[in-house]
Amino acid sequence: MNITLKRTTVELLTPRGRGAVASIRVCGDVGRIDKFFSAANRKSMQQQPIDAIRYGLWGDTNCEDLVCVRTDDSTVEIHCHGGAAAIERIMKDLISSGVEQKLRERTGEENSAGRLESGEITFAEEFQLCLQQVTTLKAAHEILRQSSLFPNSFEEIQATDDPQLRRTSVEAMLRWAEFGQHLIQPWKVVLCGPPNVGKSSLINSLVGFSRSVVFDQPGTTRDVVTVQTALKGWPIEFSDTAGLRQTDEEIESAGIAKARATIDAADLLLIIVDAQSGVLDFEKELAAKNQRSLIAFNKIDLVNDDFSRAGNICVSATTEQGIEELAMKIVSLLIPASPPKTQAYPVTPRQVSMLQNMLKEETQ
Repeated sequence: MNITLKRTTVELLTPRGRGAVASIRVCGDVGRIDKFFSAANRKSMQQQPIDAIRYGLWGDTNCEDLVCVRTDDSTVEIHCHGGAAAIERIMKDLISSGVEQKLRERTGEENSAGRLESGEITFAEEFQLCLQQVTTLKAAHEILRQSSLFPNSFEEIQATDDPQLRRTSVEAMLRWAEFGQHLIQPWKVVLCGPPNVGKSSLINSLVGFSRSVVFDQPGTTRDVVTVQTALKGWPIEFSDTAGLRQTDEEIESAGIAKARATIDAADLLLIIVDAQSGVLDFEKELAAKNQRSLIAFNKIDLVNDDFSRAGNICVSATTEQGIEELAMKIVSLLIPASPPKTQAYPVTPRQVSMLQNMLKEETQ
């Protein structure tokens, strides 16, 4: 039996100002949202599964695209565009229907939570800043979950007298540190290979619009071109690098040097092979040197050989053959697993450092 709260409140969770995503929480009778929100699956908010991200439209005219997540029987999180107009419209609609606005007031407990010394940022403030920086709704939902999970777990670890339990808990949180920090700083995928293998065309196909310069002469990309997108809701940054080859041309040489530096910082190296030429020796060396790398055969539409029989990723930036398969493969390599919903983990370098310091104290 669903029991709703006597009061229904709405609260803006993200700070006002510039931001890609704004988050609003409604507590109480979540059915109030149905007056304004039409889910794409046409179900009411109470019919939506817990923790399911549901896309829909807000309003009957000039609709706002957004997503809602029912986190429990009496709580819904609304994630919308971070601009002031979208925020004001949603807040105004809810308040006009009798929902009470809840203003964030800092309590003594909140003021002290996460402070190591006077003047240091609190966990509450830190997570609000994180929400301003996220670029996808899926990442924002994860950050919101951690905004309560992480401080509570951190406090429990500090309070325990069992050294082994403390160490085990910290190690479990740190296990997901890379994942957590990538919610704010996108996973970096670097496309590399010799000139004219179609790197620029391929990155355009992956992202869905023309961002890179495409030309059929070697040496066109002189600098590292980056573009951010989302694959399966996760923030991904693609880097289109200069074609790797020997050259005496000064500007192109500088671009190749930048490309090699970018490769070294990649979370995933996407090595593009011209299907007409096959895998070159230096491409094999690149794959061997980089633990997280993937070879993709481009221009597959121009050859008769079926490279896919050997388990290779085969694509055509021109016809978009295999692009979806490549995108899903990239996600599976970067994010082979997601943390359990109840697992706390750090999302900032400061939080990682705090946990690492705990481990150091245990060994001293």
